[in-house]
Amino acid sequence: MSIKRSDDFHQMLQNIDSLPSLPQILEKIVALANDENSSIKDISNVISTDNSFAAKVLRMANSAYFGLPRHVSSLNQAVVILGVNTIKNIAIGLSVFSSLAKLDQKLIPELLRIWKFSLLVSGTARSIAKHSNYPDPEEAFLAGLLHDLGRIIILKFMSKEFKEINGLVAQHGYSLLDAEKEIIQITHTELGSYLIDSWNLPQRLKYVMQYHHTPYELDDVPCDDPSILLLVKIVSLSQFLCADTELSDADADVYNRLLKDLSINDSIMTLYMDEIEKIVDSLVDMMPFY
Repeated sequence: MSIKRSDDFHQMLQNIDSLPSLPQILEKIVALANDENSSIKDISNVISTDNSFAAKVLRMANSAYFGLPRHVSSLNQAVVILGVNTIKNIAIGLSVFSSLAKLDQKLIPELLRIWKFSLLVSGTARSIAKHSNYPDPEEAFLAGLLHDLGRIIILKFMSKEFKEINGLVAQHGYSLLDAEKEIIQITHTELGSYLIDSWNLPQRLKYVMQYHHTPYELDDVPCDDPSILLLVKIVSLSQFLCADTELSDADADVYNRLLKDLSINDSIMTLYMDEIEKIVDSLVDMMPFY
């Protein structure tokens, strides 16, 4: 299965001074997570090589977000209780945000907004995944957390254009993708997909990056694994539910179709999201990018 990219994609990348490289600690975490012979201790030892990072992983693991029955004081305990995949996903999410988010101080408020929105989407995706009997709700959590990576790239390298894009969406009713094409001729979905490839992160995430605004385009892409389409739909519905601006007509059509396909009652999800937002508020000041 291949993802189609704009003809302008590589030209756009050439205009970006330097995309971030994969952090060394993240390389090791991904490698261990993909190694059937790795142990809980191996994962904990890698994370523990950076005391500050380890503290952030442990803090998130202990948050109400994951609902541990008791406070845990060591990564080994957290891995045993939550599982290797959950700790791996927390570590990947925090590490990716940290590596992307070294910004001019005046851009930090916008980055905080993206961080909170990403947390809301990840929590909502996790809830919808459980509702939909998706086999790996923690994968949905990670996919939701990282779905807007491309927006951070635009903020980081094209802050002026980022504001212009937001203006078209807020003041003129553009969809986000149409506004990005109008201003920079490339979308955050394409940029996010590129980063997944560049960093050798799980390939399933690439389709979330590319199609979370247009999940039904995947109907025309040959795919041997139908769970990929379900994952994309879960994250797509989550980001529409959490949107803080009015949806364009095109996005609203997709949103309503997703509600039906995933058998989600809008009012019930609003109740879920109220709870998720309370939990997210306690995590916003974690600031993995500081």
